[in-house]
Amino acid sequence: MPILDKKNRINCGEFIHPITIQRLSSTGIPNELGIVTKEWVTLHNTRAKIVNNTNKEKYIKDITEYSVVSKKFYFRTPKTIKFKSNDQILYDGDKYNIVSVYDYDDKKIITLIIADLIEG
Repeated sequence: MPILDKKNRINCGEFIHPITIQRLSSTGIPNELGIVTKEWVTLHNTRAKIVNNTNKEKYIKDITEYSVVSKKFYFRTPKTIKFKSNDQILYDGDKYNIVSVYDYDDKKIITLIIADLIEG
């Protein structure tokens, strides 16, 4: 069994926030108009450690400044699922667009996902 380095150690008691990871999937069956619909399908339900990402960048859109709300999600790596950047995370009633996926400890024990809040 792999042993985590002290600098990468995360206490399992920190995984307290329930999250759902979803992927956009095609139903494959056209509706009455002949259009194939897509829907979000749940890939993985788990508990995670969540840390606010210190993103101090401000963007200008239509002369108004706004900043991006970003979070880091740490959770145990499932052996059968490979996460992609086009997946989304549901947490506390909000949707987060996945920006990047990392193997946090290089031993495939903990996954780190950085995600931005989807406004609206």
